Amino acid sequence: MKWKILLAYMLLLLSILLGIASQAEIAGFIQSYLATAPNNPGIYGTSTLFEEAAKRWGATLAGSVDELRSISGVVVYVVIGPDRPFTLEEGQVLESLAREGRLKLVVMDETIVSNWLSERFLATRVSGEEVASLESPPGWQYILEVDCPGIGSGLASKPSYIESTAGEVVCWVDTGESIYPLAALIRGPVPGLVVADSSLCANFMATPQPWSGEGNLELCASLLSLVVEEEDVVVFDASHYKGLPIQFKYGQAVLGVVVMPVRALGLLWALNPEATFSLILVASAAVSIILVRPWRKSPVKYEWSDLEERLAFYAVEEAAKRDLMLRLLLMVRVAEKVGPIRSAMIRRASRVIGAGR
Repeated sequence: MKWKILLAYMLLLLSILLGIASQAEIAGFIQSYLATAPNNPGIYGTSTLFEEAAKRWGATLAGSVDELRSISGVVVYVVIGPDRPFTLEEGQVLESLAREGRLKLVVMDETIVSNWLSERFLATRVSGEEVASLESPPGWQYILEVDCPGIGSGLASKPSYIESTAGEVVCWVDTGESIYPLAALIRGPVPGLVVADSSLCANFMATPQPWSGEGNLELCASLLSLVVEEEDVVVFDASHYKGLPIQFKYGQAVLGVVVMPVRALGLLWALNPEATFSLILVASAAVSIILVRPWRKSPVKYEWSDLEERLAFYAVEEAAKRDLMLRLLLMVRVAEKVGPIRSAMIRRASRVIGAGR
C-alpha cells in the first residue's frame, strides 16, 4: 500500500513539473528539451531543420565559435533562438571571419538576445515585441500566417517583427489587423538573413501538424537557400543554449525515449498552456485516486460498532494530545473516514503512546 501512495504523489508531482516545463528551467534534459537548439529532437528544438540542412548541404554543429576558425572556405553560421548572448571574444572571432570575406549569418530570433549579432553584422534589428491576433480565439492568437512572396508560405508562432533593416524584406506575417515584416535578406559585406521568429523552424512547426498542414520545413529550407551557395560550409550554433549539452549523435536516441510520452502534451501546450496543465493535473489526480482507492475499507477491517476500533480511536484521541499531526487530522473529520488515512492515524497513535515499539 505504501508504494501505491508514494507512486500517487510522484504522479501528482510529475504533472506539476510537466505543466511548468515550458516556462521554467527545471534541470538537465528538460532545459535541453525547451531550447531551440539543433541537437534537440523535442518539440521546441530545431533538429528537423538541421537534419534537412545536413542532407542538402552537409551541415554540421559547432560546440563553440572558436571552431569556426578551423573551417576553410565561407561559413554560413546559423543561430536560432539562443538562450545566452554572444561574448565580446566570440564577436571578435566572427569579425575576423568577416574581414576575410568568409562569413555569412542566418539569425532566427523573436527576442532581442540576437540583436547584438544582427545589428553589428547585418544592420538589422528585431523589435522584440510579440505579435498576436486580437481576433483569434484563446490559444490561437499567436499562430499567424506567413507569406514569403516567391519563396513559400507557412505559419509562425509568437513571432516578433523586423524593426529596421538595411536589407530587403522577404517575408511578412499577417495578424488579420496588420501586416509586419518578418524576415529580411541582407546583401552586404556580411550577407545574411534575419527572421524575427525562432519557432518558425522549430520541430513543432516544421513537421506536419493538424494546424500547420505540411509544416514549415520546406519554407525554412528555402529561406536558407537564399544565403547558402554551393561551396559554402553550413554550421549550426549549438553552444548558446542553457542546460546539459547533449551531442546530436546520442541526443536523438536518448531524448527520443525520454520525451516521447510528453511530446503530444507539448504540442497542446504550445497552443493552450492553461488547458493543457489542467488536463495533466486532472489525469494524474485520477490515476492517483485509482491507485490509492481511498473509498475502500481499511486493510484492517474494523466497523465503527466494533469495540476494538472504538478503543483504537480512543488511543488516537489520547495520542493527539501529544502529537500535532494527529490533532490536525482529527480537526479534518473526513480524514478518519478515509480507509488509508484512518489506518495511518491508528499506526501513528500506537507509536506515539509506545504500543508500536
